[in-house]
Order: sequence, then C-alpha cells, then structure tokens
Amino acid sequence: MLRWSALLLPALLLLGLYVRALDYELVWMDQREIGDREIVLVDQPLIAAFDRPLHQSPGYATPGSNPYYRPLQIVAATAIHRVVGPTPRYYRLWSLFLGVALCTVFALFARDVLGSVPAALLAAALTAAHPVGVEAYAWISGVAEPLSALFVIASVWLGLRFVRSGGAAAAVVAALAAVLAWLAKEKGVVAPVLLVAATVGAALESAGAARRARLRRGLMLAGVQAAAAGLYVAVWRPAVLGATQPAHAWIGNAPTSHWASAIASWPQSLGWLFAPLHSNTSDAVRVVTSLADPMLWLGLALALFSLVAWVALLRAGRTAAALGLAWIWIAFLPSANLTPQLHARAERYLFLSVFGAALLVADLLPLALRALPARARSAGFAVLGAALVLVLAQRTWVRLPDWRSTEILFERDLARDPDFREGRYHLAKTYFLSQRYPQAAEHLARLTAAVTPGSPARASYVNEVGLHELSCNNALASGRPQDAVRRVTRLRTEAPAIADLPGIQSCLGMALEQQGRQQEALTTYLALLAQLEGEPPPGFSLSLARVYARLGRADEAREWLERARATGPREPAFDAQLRAVERMLR
Repeated sequence: MLRWSALLLPALLLLGLYVRALDYELVWMDQREIGDREIVLVDQPLIAAFDRPLHQSPGYATPGSNPYYRPLQIVAATAIHRVVGPTPRYYRLWSLFLGVALCTVFALFARDVLGSVPAALLAAALTAAHPVGVEAYAWISGVAEPLSALFVIASVWLGLRFVRSGGAAAAVVAALAAVLAWLAKEKGVVAPVLLVAATVGAALESAGAARRARLRRGLMLAGVQAAAAGLYVAVWRPAVLGATQPAHAWIGNAPTSHWASAIASWPQSLGWLFAPLHSNTSDAVRVVTSLADPMLWLGLALALFSLVAWVALLRAGRTAAALGLAWIWIAFLPSANLTPQLHARAERYLFLSVFGAALLVADLLPLALRALPARARSAGFAVLGAALVLVLAQRTWVRLPDWRSTEILFERDLARDPDFREGRYHLAKTYFLSQRYPQAAEHLARLTAAVTPGSPARASYVNEVGLHELSCNNALASGRPQDAVRRVTRLRTEAPAIADLPGIQSCLGMALEQQGRQQEALTTYLALLAQLEGEPPPGFSLSLARVYARLGRADEAREWLERARATGPREPAFDAQLRAVERMLR
C-alpha cells in the first residue's frame, strides 16, 4: 500500500528531467523579456505591474503586438532581476519551483478525485514527464503556464473540498486562487468552469439532499468566481490594455475558412496530448477552404464523440474520467482558435489540458486490466503506468536540448516545419545579431515573399513590422543602403502605415546617411522626432548628432551628442560611436 508521501515522487521526476536546462541561454522571447528588460519594472514599484500590459518596449516599438495582461509574471521577473540580474538559471529555478509545487498540488487533488494513491501517483507522474512541459520549464517566457495552472488546480481542488464538505475558508481560498490564476495568464478564467465540471461528478457520487447540497455549494462558488472573471475580462483587462489590443486576421481572410481551419486542426493538437511523438514550436495550420474537407468533419466528430463519452462516463460512475475528459476541452477551447488569435496553435496551449488527460488515463487504465486475475491487476497497473511515464519522459529528454539556444531551436523546428514563419524570423534575427548577414537575408527573402497578398496553403503568424524593420537593417548592415531605400519606397505604396513607423523611418535615415544624402537624412530624422513622445532613444540622438556634424552644424551636433551620452548605455560599442562623432567635431 503506497503512502501519501509517494505523491512527492513526480516532483522529483520533474526535477530530474529539467535540471540540466538551468544554464541554457536566453531563448526566443527570453532575450526580449529578460535580457532587454521588457517585462522588468525599472525604477517602478511592483504594484505598477497591475497597470500595464505584459510587453512594453522602449524606443521605436509599436505597442499592441502582444496584447497580454500577466501582472504576476512581471512581478516575479522584476523581483528576480533586482536580485540576480538577467542570469537565466535563476529564472528557470523559479519555473522549476513552480513545477514542483504544481506536481505536488495536482497529486493531492488527483488523490481526492481518483480515491487512490497509486492512481494519483500515475496521474501526477504523467504530467511531470509529458513534453508539453518543455515550453513551460525550459523556456523562461513560458513561466505563466505553471504559475496559472498551479492556481487553477488549487482553486478547483479547494472548491471541490468545499462542495463535498462545506467550510467557508476553503471557498474563500478557492476564489482567491482563481483570481491569481487569471492574473498569471488569461486562460486562468476557466477555473470556474472546471469547478462546475468537478461539481457534477461530486454530486453524482451522492444522492438525495446531499446531492442537492453539493450542487448548490458548487454552483454558488462557481457563480461568484464566474462573475469576478466576467468583470476581469469585460472591464479590468480592457481598461488596462485599452487600444493596445490588436485585431488579428481571419485565416483564409474569411470567418468560415478560419473556423474550418481551426476545427480541422483539433485532431492533430489533441492527438498530440496522447501521442507526443515529435515536438515543435510551429504555429502553422493548414488553410481549409472547403466545408467538405475530411479533417473538418473529423474535428467536429471528435468534439461530438467527446460529449457523448462524457455523458457515458458519468452514467458509468467513472466521474474522475469524466472530469478529465471535460477538463481537456475546457482548458483547450479558449486557445482553440475559434476567434482570431496571434498564433493559431501551440503546444503550450495544451499545458493545462494535460492534467485532464492524466486524470482520464489514470481512471481508465484499470479497465484495460480487467482480464487479468485480481492479484495481478496492481502489478499490471504499475508496469503499464511506468511504461507510459517512461515513454513520455524519453520524449521530453530528447526534446529538451533543442532549447539550448534560439539558433538551435529554430533551425531544428524549421527543418521539421518549413512553413513556421515566426521561427524563420527569429532565426534570421539571430543571424543578423551575429553578423551573418547573407544567411539572414536568405530567410528574410523567403518571409517577405510569404507575406504578400493571397491565401497561403498554410497559415502562420509573422510580425510584419518586425520583418520589414529587420530586412531594412540587414540590408543596411550588409553595405546595401540602396536596397534599404528601395524597400522603404516600395512599402510606402504597398503598406504606408508600416512605412511611416519609427523603426522603418530610422532605418531609412541611416540608409540615406550611408548614401551621402545628409540633408534628406536630417529631414527624415526631424519628421521622426515629431512623432516620438518623451526623450528619444539614445541611438536616435546619436544619429541626429552625426548628421548635424556632417552638415557642419556643430552646435546642434554637440547638443544631440550630449543627449545621447546622457541616456545611452555604458557599452564599448556605443562609446565608440560617441567618440567617432566627437572626432568629426574637432
């Protein structure tokens, strides 16, 4: 008979899998968020995290590219940064601490739901070993997943205890945990719905007055949480984000094509939960333009079958399996792409769903062993469960080294899915930053062709503004200012709103400088200055100082040089540029 202390073992499994990733580089969005301090509060109190979007870029950044509101992520990142700076291992230690807490809380919750320590141990071990955790624990930017999931599961667990036994303290803490869940990540708003699903199962486990009491308590608590979540979604979050919430495009440029494409992708996404043979950060989905597409009907059939199976499981008394099945869908639907979203799909969107899958498997696995003699069933459960955990752990172990660096990650993921546009963009940016301009140009050319008008066979997000800025700057760094000027000139016809953005105009000004067209460069810079609010970025001040010096306007050049010196970083490369302008003024 396993003791309850055995429920700590999944947390140890998680540590064993991920501890080797502690000193991996800042990867993908990590550099922007932690290295460039985009989600770190500088000279602001921690309370300021609750009055801003997740991403606030200095300088020329265009607001609203990532409309996320995750104040708890900002608070944690700021607290760590103020103590140890941008060193990656400490942020990953925080993620692993959350993972340990999450595994333990889920194991305790699963014990209550499944009524068995061995089954709970299996459920928690499955979640610890599943490769869906790679983007949550190896990727620093993915920390919102375990943080939100921890509070969601704690809320449902304590809510379920309130449903079964009453107790105001459990109800209050469950409600507080639900609030913290959606302050960690927007998907946390599913907590009240998950509580309703758990309440249904708990009510069916009783009868008569006890059943009615459980339903009443569960629906009352879920109703309070849902009302608070409604205020958060409809009032508080829009008030903070305001105009920074962009409208994303329909896949295939039409709602019907978008919905068909989303539903057609469900079998692959949900199937990966149970058979994660390969992992990828790609968000590319096939564009479905016909309502006769077989994958569309397979997706609809999967949803309908799941509904029928949920009812059947409840009638059969498999309430834990029914909760697990409902959990998968409840956690999945907010990011199932039924409304246009930044990325059509992502493995991290399934992080919360994996806990439902674990409950489903742990509750139904004994059914597969009914043919065995009674005394052999426990051994069979242990052997088969251990085999499942080992298979998942092996997939996680193999996938983890891909996250050693941005370059390794996207080179490997693009080899598996060449249509992954954001991955190609970040790989090109990595090449650009390491001064491998020809390689960057190759990937940027493919991306530029991919964002021309028309419906692609597969849809994948790419930041068009960032793409055109990077293409312009890569041409500039490659010694081809004429290409940069032609690119901006063409943009003025094809996408004037993008052409007028500060980052593009700054690149144009530098290209004109390189061509010796100093007066045109100054005109471009001054027009850009009129658009900027507050103190210009130090690089921009330096550009103005440089062009004024070349035009022989020494007083204005010195003024802007001092502004650049006062606001710029104390870095050798920037200091060298300052000295170059000083030499021009002698």
